[in-house]
Amino acid sequence: KDVFAKAYWTIRRGLEAWPAQDTSMTTESDKYLADIPVLPGYFRMLTLMALYIFANYQNPCVEVIILEVGMGGRYDATNMIDHPIQSIKPKRFACGVTLIDYDHVRVLGHTLEEIAWYKGGIFLRDKEDRRYFSPRPNAPEKYVEDGNDNNGKQDPTTTERSRIVSKDNGDDVFFALESNTSGVVDILKRCAQTEGRGTRLQLVGARHSSAELRAYLPPQIGIPGPHQRDNAHLALELVAHLLGPPRDPQSWRTALQTVSWPARCQTIHVSPTFTIRVDGAHTEQSLKVGVDWFQSTAQRSSRRALIFYCSHEKNPVKLLNILQSCWFDDVLFCRPNSERPSPLAKKTAQELLHECGYDSNVALPSSSSSSSWEETLRCIWDFVRGKTDPPQFLCSSMDVSQALAYLKEQQQQQEEQEEEEEEQD
Repeated sequence: KDVFAKAYWTIRRGLEAWPAQDTSMTTESDKYLADIPVLPGYFRMLTLMALYIFANYQNPCVEVIILEVGMGGRYDATNMIDHPIQSIKPKRFACGVTLIDYDHVRVLGHTLEEIAWYKGGIFLRDKEDRRYFSPRPNAPEKYVEDGNDNNGKQDPTTTERSRIVSKDNGDDVFFALESNTSGVVDILKRCAQTEGRGTRLQLVGARHSSAELRAYLPPQIGIPGPHQRDNAHLALELVAHLLGPPRDPQSWRTALQTVSWPARCQTIHVSPTFTIRVDGAHTEQSLKVGVDWFQSTAQRSSRRALIFYCSHEKNPVKLLNILQSCWFDDVLFCRPNSERPSPLAKKTAQELLHECGYDSNVALPSSSSSSSWEETLRCIWDFVRGKTDPPQFLCSSMDVSQALAYLKEQQQQQEEQEEEEEEQD
């Protein structure tokens, strides 16, 4: 907490004292800088604080930084560290792309190829030189992104871009999982060539990784789920790219065997009769994997409860449809303890169902523009579940802490009832 607070106030005071806040500046460049807010947004501020801490924290010194993009990658605050334009040894950077799925489609686009173009932006060398932007999928050929997300400008350098892409990075490589679609791979290869100045893209996975690296994989990864073996392949490639082969291969196997990631297919045993399975899946593919994991680990004879929440910026219909494959006795749609502000209005259940192809005239009396988002989730769940299934306990008025307390109380009451029945027998 002390490190966090010191970093926050050091950066904030520095930004507030920045010369760009001087209103006497008159050039066009000065006016542009003067329009920049004094303090960045939430994610940008956290990224800036993280980089400050990584650079200045000495006890212990930070030796390795892992940066995950926030939304897309191309225009993220995390994408401000430049790769060297020419390969240097020892290597200091490694870039990899995991399985790309539909997420943040309002900003990134509604096709995997459009989303891949944003992801491929992390390959960009010399971040300020926009001549090396590959064409955005589904955008007019004569336009190139100018860094303002939705605006384009006529591109006079298309031919020049293809001519001056450097070949100096021919021995360098970026990585991507082989489980991505062919369309996604094509976009990533184009980004590696253009944004990466001639860098090649290497696919990673059971079919493409070398036999030597595959030998470093243990039989079981510490994080459950078959998809984690693909992620482990990528992790091995990235580390080997930076450090070379391990001096002690068993240390790599042990690391993968014991790795843990909270809220990723995580099991928490509260008591012998009360177990929590936690997963932070928020796309269709990741939720399907999470459901498979839950079905393979949860006892079918036990009472099951679902605690669910997703942001109103995401259409939850397909996610809730996937969860229908699990039987739950209790379903609780819980409000978060805190959430970031959103400029988007909350849609009704009818609107969300209509977006997914359901009859827009379906009668859903409990959902209206004045309904809470949790009530809307409950209404959609009831609709996609149908009326033929046995009744469930549904709730949309608790936070997570209250929901867990309720479920523990129900479990305790059930145990007491079973003990009384045993005594009577």
